[in-house]
This record gives sequence, structure tokens and C-alpha cells, in this order.
Amino acid sequence: MVLAMNEFEQLARDVRVFATEVRKRGFRVRELSVKDIAGLTEARVEIESVALRLAIERGDVRWETKIVAAHHLLERTSVVDDDGWVLGQWVAHHRDFHQALTAGCNNARLQEVILRLRARAELYRRWWWALATDRHRDLVAEHRQLMELTLARNADAAIEALAYHIKRAPDQLIAYAREHGLDDLNGPSWQAG
Repeated sequence: MVLAMNEFEQLARDVRVFATEVRKRGFRVRELSVKDIAGLTEARVEIESVALRLAIERGDVRWETKIVAAHHLLERTSVVDDDGWVLGQWVAHHRDFHQALTAGCNNARLQEVILRLRARAELYRRWWWALATDRHRDLVAEHRQLMELTLARNADAAIEALAYHIKRAPDQLIAYAREHGLDDLNGPSWQAG
């Protein structure tokens, strides 16, 4: 499902109104910006690359088995429902697959950072999905390639594939924002009327 610009602007206004109400009750809603998504993406690529390299060096057969099992579930789960909305079950399997890839690093602190960064990126991923016009992305092939390169212990190629995989949606979201003059995703054109 692709939203027309006026539908997207209405959605943004609704989100702003909700965010304002939530703030009044003492909750904090994260601001969305091109600068934030760029920094978040860079951090994810760097940190997940380190963890993947360590996992490839340290991982054992149990780690490999978890990758294969997580990939099997992910590959057999539909990404979207009949209306084009991303399914929660796919999001969970996607998270589990990426956790399995880096779990072999055997470093709980590193895994904790990765999980926090991935959770912060989820909102942007969902915005990208709502705006995406490039629905020809072959996520099945990307994940299969990540699994195969990791299991083959080809660290450099696996890290290159992971970086591409992580950057693709944020790069498209940033391009969309800039194309529509939305460098600050919370700017004046997004204010509630």
C-alpha cells in the first residue's frame, strides 16, 4: 500500500496530534529526522558488522543451527497482509533472524546495543514501508545471501551484504524526505493544523 502525499501529510498531522497528547501525559515521543536516521544507520552498520565478524570467528554449530532455523521461519512468513501492511509475525521473525546472525559473537553487551539500535530503527522501517514505491526488493534473496555467506564463514562478503541490507531502506527514506523538502521530518509542514 502506497499513500498519496495528501494521505501521508494527514497521517503525519495525526501522529503530531497524538504525540502532543502523549507528551502532555508525561511520555516522550522520539523526533524523526534525516540526521537521526543517517546516524542510526551508520551506527547499526558499524556495530552489527563488528558483531557479525566476531560471530563468524567464534560461532559454533549450535549458532549455525539457530541461523538456519530462524531463516527457515522468516522465509516462510509473508511480509505483508492482503492490504499491504507489514505483518507483526514477519517483523518478529526478521528480528530473530538478525539476532541469530550476530549471536555467535558471544558478547552480551554488543548484542544489547544491537537490539536497542534495531528497535529504534523499527519506526523508520515502518515509515519506509508506508512510503515505499520500490516494492521489487527481494528480501528473501537478501536474507538467504546473508545466511549463506555467514555459514560459509565469508566475513568480508557477509558484512558487505549486511551493510547493503541495513542501508537500503533508510537511504530510500532519506531520498524521499529530501525530494519532498522534509529534511526535518517534524518540520513546519508536519505541524498539526
